[in-house]
Amino acid sequence: QRAVLEARGARGGVEGDVLQVWTDYYKWAVVRGGNASSEAACVAERACAELTADPEYHGDVRLLRLWVCHAEQAKRPQKVFKDLESRGIGIMHTLLYEAWAISLERQHIFDEAEAVYQIGLVRRAEPVERLQGRREAFQDRMQRREARKRRVPDGEREDSNVSGMITAEIAAAKYNAMPQAPSPSRPPSRPP
Repeated sequence: QRAVLEARGARGGVEGDVLQVWTDYYKWAVVRGGNASSEAACVAERACAELTADPEYHGDVRLLRLWVCHAEQAKRPQKVFKDLESRGIGIMHTLLYEAWAISLERQHIFDEAEAVYQIGLVRRAEPVERLQGRREAFQDRMQRREARKRRVPDGEREDSNVSGMITAEIAAAKYNAMPQAPSPSRPPSRPP
């Protein structure tokens, strides 16, 4: 079965679309072991390394999705997102700015998170309406946070569970446009 997977990857997958082969392979690894599985993380890392070398894919949201999955496993996701921006990968997609701002918000780097939303809006990343909605939700969270700070003395303050509130939102955005994952019993082609 591995030989079949390698052969499909060597031929470029479905109609020469190597990116789709990697996307299918990643989704298959997630179905088998979950997002945080070492196999899924390895597949995302390999896919990003191989596909980023081809500028043809830099504007493709499927490559950006793989990068976001990779960044979620990185120790310093902001470095990954800054690198994507500097290379021009995914800069016209809302997902880049959502994921980047959320990673900053999780680390309580709120001013930078706001700046990232602003960059995406200035660039008119698509879909603009979704990015505007995410920014408004972020601003609402910041206002509630400030209101809590004024009500609760410093020694008794508890931060809200930002990651819990936004993880579901980003996961939905990340996988919304992805095609259905292949059955775990029959893996997709494995790229070389």
